[in-house]
Amino acid sequence: MLDQLVDDLWLAQAEIDLAARSEPLRGATYRYAARLAEVARGEMADVSALRGPQVQFMDASYDDLWPGQRRAAGDSPAPP
Repeated sequence: MLDQLVDDLWLAQAEIDLAARSEPLRGATYRYAARLAEVARGEMADVSALRGPQVQFMDASYDDLWPGQRRAAGDSPAPP
């Protein structure tokens, strides 16, 4: 079951990699997936270490979807 979860995680990462318009999103997606896989396999005990890669992934996702737009903290992104 865990192996399937990690495989699905990497498949999702690859799908984002294919759809991403920017290299920052590709890199952030890979780093976040790598940390998630480490936590899932028990290789990382401190799950708070996910916060940085998660924030970088979310910021890069926003920038990829709505380039040039500023996002206020706590606001839901809205298309132009």
